[in-house]
Amino acid sequence: MPETTPKTRRVRPRATLKTPAILARTPADREAIKADGGQISTLADFLGLGEVEMRTIDLRIGLTEAIIRLRGEAKMTQAALAKILGLSRPRIAEIEARKPNTSFDNLIPVFFAVGGTSEEFAKLVKKTDESMNY
Repeated sequence: MPETTPKTRRVRPRATLKTPAILARTPADREAIKADGGQISTLADFLGLGEVEMRTIDLRIGLTEAIIRLRGEAKMTQAALAKILGLSRPRIAEIEARKPNTSFDNLIPVFFAVGGTSEEFAKLVKKTDESMNY
C-alpha cells in the first residue's frame, strides 16, 4: 500500500485591530480619551441609527431585562409563563434571549403576565428618555 501523508489544515491568522478598541464607560473615560486626542463615537453613530431606533432598542432591552427579573422573583418557570400566555416554552426562551424577531406585541403581554405594572412600564420608558446621551 502506498504511504499517505496526513492532511494538514490551513489555519488563517486571526485578524488584528490596527488600533486598540477602547470602551469608554464613564464620562471620565471619555474625557481621558479626548484629552489624548482620541475621538468618541457612539453606538448610534457606529450603527447609523437615529433617535427613534435607539429609543426602541433601549425600551426592548429594558422590557426583556424586567421580564427576566420579574419571572425570577415570581419563581415562575418558562413553561408556566408560556401556559398562561398560550405560547410555547421555546418562544418564551427566545423572548428572554432577546431575539430580534420579538415584537412589542409579544413583549408587553409577557411583561404584565410576570407581574409588571403600568408604573414600572412608565419608569422603563422614562429611563429610555433619560439615556438619550449616545
